[in-house]
Amino acid sequence: MNENEAMLIWRNFIRLKDTDIDPPFVDAHDMLIDELDSKDVEGIPEWHQNEDRLCFMPRLKDKDSQICIQFLLNDERQWVFGSTIPLRTRIDRIGELPTCKFPKLPIQELRWRREVLETEMRIDLFTTLKDIKGMQFAIEWFADGDEFRDKVIESLPFLPTYKAFIYYKCWFHSQLLGETTLLQTFDDNKAVISLERCKHLAIYKQNKRIRNQIEKRTYLALFETTWDDRASKCGWHIEYEHEDLTTQFTLTR
Repeated sequence: MNENEAMLIWRNFIRLKDTDIDPPFVDAHDMLIDELDSKDVEGIPEWHQNEDRLCFMPRLKDKDSQICIQFLLNDERQWVFGSTIPLRTRIDRIGELPTCKFPKLPIQELRWRREVLETEMRIDLFTTLKDIKGMQFAIEWFADGDEFRDKVIESLPFLPTYKAFIYYKCWFHSQLLGETTLLQTFDDNKAVISLERCKHLAIYKQNKRIRNQIEKRTYLALFETTWDDRASKCGWHIEYEHEDLTTQFTLTR
C-alpha cells in the first residue's frame, strides 16, 4: 500500500464515509475525532501496514500519548474498522544498542496487563480441564485456600488468622492488583469490602477472547469458588453482590 491509498482510507474514516464501520462505533466517532490533534485530522498520521492489519497512530490533543486506530482486511479483501487501542507508552522506542533499558509502563497499566495475561492463562487451563475432567473438576481446581492461608499467616503471623485474612485481602486487592478497595465495616464477626472497579469483571467485559471461551455465569463461579475457599480456610463465609464493575464481599463468621 502506498501513502495515497492510506490517505484515502484515513480521510474516509475521518469523514465517516466507510460504510463498513461497525454501528456501535458510530456513536463515539465524533467524540474520538474531537480528541485528535488537528494536524492528524487535516493530514495523515503515522501509519503502518502489517499483513492484514492497517494501523493509523494519531496523537491526541494536549497529550503525549497516541492511539492506534486499526483496520482489518475482511473476506472481500476490503479494509474495515477493527478497533481503537490506547498507546500510552511506545514500548518499541528504545535507546541505541546495546541496551538493557526499555520503556516503563505506568504502574496501573502494568498491573492491568499482568492481570489480563494471568486471567487468559487461567481460562485456557479451565477450558482444557473442563474438556478432559468435566465442569465441576475444572472449577474446583482453582480452589487454592490452603496456599492463600499460608500467605496470610506469613504476612501477619502476630494476628488471629481470621483477622489477618481481612487485612491481607484488602492489601491484595488495593496494592497487588491496584483495585479501588473500600473496607466498609470490620469487626470479629462481619466485614464488608467493596471493589469499585473489580478487575475480574472489567477483564471479562473488555476481553472478547475470554467471553468466547466461557459464559459469564461460569466465569463468576470460578472467581467466587476461589474466594470461597480462601475465606473458608481462614474462618469466613462470603456473600457476593456484582453490579456493573463493582463487587461487594460480605464476610461473616
